[in-house]
Amino acid sequence: MEMPSDWTRCIQFRLLTPSDVPVLKVLCADWFPIRYPDSWYKDITGDPRFHSLAATYCGSIIGFIVSEVKPKHKCSKEDSKILSWQFNNRTDVAYILSLGVIRELRGHGIGNIL
Repeated sequence: MEMPSDWTRCIQFRLLTPSDVPVLKVLCADWFPIRYPDSWYKDITGDPRFHSLAATYCGSIIGFIVSEVKPKHKCSKEDSKILSWQFNNRTDVAYILSLGVIRELRGHGIGNIL
């Protein structure tokens, strides 16, 4: 992807939508070693318990993040053990479920911003 010198000023962020699913499937197949079921794509683009954000450049998705927020008492034992003892069971914990950036633009801080 050919990028002008000021390309980072042209990156925009928006919520993922159901119309993004075909592109997300292609990106996920390229980025991740697992195949997500169709229901996962439906959930991340429509279920309010997921927080899904896309980074776009000239209208094309160049990266995205999917996270979920849940109370500490709903975390697995393994995850609860690594959280601070100061967090009570009602403390909300954010999980990053997926994070990816197209190969050509990795190392430019897009993932950090997401």
